[in-house]
Amino acid sequence: MNLLSKIIAAFEVFALCVGLGVGVACLREPSSGEIAGPAETDPGFVRITTATGDASTEPGTTAAVITTAPPATVPEGTKMMYLTFDDGPSKNTPKILKILADYGVKATFFVIHHDESYYQQYLIDTLAQGHALALHSYTHDYGRIYSSTSAFWSDLTKLHDEIQQLTGQDIRITRFPGGSSNTISASYCDGIMTELTDAMESRGYQYFDWNCEDGDADGNTMSTEYIINHARSSANTESEHLIMLCHDTDAKSTTVDALPSIIEYFRDQGYSFGALDFNSYPAHHGVNN
Repeated sequence: MNLLSKIIAAFEVFALCVGLGVGVACLREPSSGEIAGPAETDPGFVRITTATGDASTEPGTTAAVITTAPPATVPEGTKMMYLTFDDGPSKNTPKILKILADYGVKATFFVIHHDESYYQQYLIDTLAQGHALALHSYTHDYGRIYSSTSAFWSDLTKLHDEIQQLTGQDIRITRFPGGSSNTISASYCDGIMTELTDAMESRGYQYFDWNCEDGDADGNTMSTEYIINHARSSANTESEHLIMLCHDTDAKSTTVDALPSIIEYFRDQGYSFGALDFNSYPAHHGVNN
């Protein structure tokens, strides 16, 4: 095939792809200094494409469409630690992601709505690095979301739909603000937590609590040493499944500082790290309202 024929053939393929409205992936060998990405058959493979003005977006807007590989099956007897970060994304998210990448660790981010310019990009970055996004709350306003069951579902659905528009992901794992055992909800609606937890499965969701925590919720800026020690002391290291509660907000700089020591400690205790999926151990609390 001469050069002109090759150019014409390439143009025809490009035009066909554009006409069909599909993204075109550039398949080539990485040049010097680049890192080759995972193959589609690798666990944790992530594909990111973009779609403009499709059915899930407003005309003229762009949504990332991210497809992840099915979660890997955890061999029986494996000790698993699931690091979870609530309330992000924040300015600390890239720092957390960098540490997780340095240690080869996956985690789960229970996010809330933010108006910050970095909001969508940090969501995409989190997924692209093989972590799990999960739903926390759109407003995180206890008085609003726990005023009635309809108010709660309206808030959660609003966040679900927003994340789906921004990332293309239909997220079905969630965490109640305050956990399922919270009692503050009783101040707004008696018995609401019982009703909500009972309805989760029928609405297609799985909720996750935690069975250890790093203590960063005890104040805006707990010391790094406090967080490390609290993470260690709160966990039963004989347990096969640990879900650790941490937070990802602008104020939690010491959480970032403590993270390497937390990872190293639990690795030394024989734990592997993973991201939660719908079928993971949920560490449900006892419901108190």
